[in-house]
Amino acid sequence: MSRNPLLMVLQNETPERVPVLMTTGFIAIKHSPYSPIEVREDGKKLAEAQIRFQKTINADSVSIYYDVNYIPEGFGCKIRFTRFGPVVYKTLDIYENMYFEETASVKAIENAVEYASNFSRKPVMPLFEGPFTTATRIFEAEKLLRAIYLDPSRVKEIMETLTITLIEFSEILIKKGADILYIPDPSSTPDMISPSHSLEFSFPYLKKLIKYVRKHVPVIIHMCGDTESIWSYIPDLRGNAYSLDQKISLKKAREKMKDIVLAGNIDPIETLLFGSPERVREESIRAIEDGGPEKFILMPGCAIPSETPLQNLKKMVEVAKSWRLFKC
Repeated sequence: MSRNPLLMVLQNETPERVPVLMTTGFIAIKHSPYSPIEVREDGKKLAEAQIRFQKTINADSVSIYYDVNYIPEGFGCKIRFTRFGPVVYKTLDIYENMYFEETASVKAIENAVEYASNFSRKPVMPLFEGPFTTATRIFEAEKLLRAIYLDPSRVKEIMETLTITLIEFSEILIKKGADILYIPDPSSTPDMISPSHSLEFSFPYLKKLIKYVRKHVPVIIHMCGDTESIWSYIPDLRGNAYSLDQKISLKKAREKMKDIVLAGNIDPIETLLFGSPERVREESIRAIEDGGPEKFILMPGCAIPSETPLQNLKKMVEVAKSWRLFKC
């Protein structure tokens, strides 16, 4: 396991080739014999679906998740299924007491990590969102953002509670066998809140979470959108790698963040969903040349649509695995 190229680059080692990472939620279930409701309540089925899909595309880890709403559900939010997957339809009041329970969907993640750690040869990588993004799902985002101005102390209370909960949950996942934690935090980006608000209401709590996780396993952070205005703050978060949206120029990001492991940033819609294998090849080469090849992970810029052709994902993996960083 220690020689896996993804783990190596996250541990500041130089692998023989460029690692390739696919965060596969909906698409893995679509190609499995199980329904979304089944995998949300049965960790063994969730793990089997993800292991099976990763064997098909042959990337460098096994994702353990179906949707990101299992943490809000644990706090009491109500979930319903739509054609786009589970969504929160009833949030909490911003002054409501917060209690976290191990619902069926939370237990499914825990059990899936344990099962995958026993049956997968690849690193097991569960996913949950950062504290601030989790807050924007548990409460109505507009009300939470308004509270930043009207009652900042309450927002900080919420963030502290969420951070403690996510640390405790990450501890469970690590004990169950997680090798990497993947933490997207899209609501912390300049597309959602100002850099100054990120520095006050998001990053201190995300940093605290990362600090705990890094004592045990590597952590990858992903932030959607145009994050250029917060690049100078990224090193202070102390993640093992930073995943970039397709909006970002990897070349500019590499110039600004020379010593950070970057990941990205193939367009999941125009290139992976609607593009040809040749376009995927060209975009993958561009990403590796602009962002790497050292200290770099090839991956999509955001979530992979469930209708994405498998041949496009396989082409992306093929490019990474053919890109040797040194000769043996």
